Amino acid sequence: MSELKAALAALAGRTAGGTPMSEAATTPKPLTPSALSAHPSWFVPPHLLRLPAVRTAAFAAHDCSRAACANPQDFDCVYRYGLALQELAGRLGSQPADQLSLLHQAAEVYLEASRLTGDRHAAVLYNWAVALTDIACFWNALVSDIAACLLACPRLQTTGRWR
Repeated sequence: MSELKAALAALAGRTAGGTPMSEAATTPKPLTPSALSAHPSWFVPPHLLRLPAVRTAAFAAHDCSRAACANPQDFDCVYRYGLALQELAGRLGSQPADQLSLLHQAAEVYLEASRLTGDRHAAVLYNWAVALTDIACFWNALVSDIAACLLACPRLQTTGRWR
């Protein structure tokens, strides 16, 4: 949820708290140590590299990951990594856990890319919003599935209690 607030605030030219951004807040901050190397979870899970249906996209995301870690201040490398993660997540139709994980990673990478440009790059903000929207859709589908399972339970229907 905080990622969504930060994205919407950046679009409106404010901080997540609702106050207008100062000039210091809108200029990119140097990353020391880089956010990419500070997040060991920013990698492509190895089992995705072995799936024939997504192998090409997984290797592309893996290559972009290595380039972004090697050049954390290079906007193009970081942004391409976010795009590759989002593309890979889109190709994983039957694996929602992996999709959700990759979308979370993509949202983090887009956040880092937006910081590198001072929150002024429209394509980054757009793709960040798409990733966050996809995450929200997953949560809505999950809640619907849980509700359907609970309603299908015979004990719950007859007694109104789970236990």
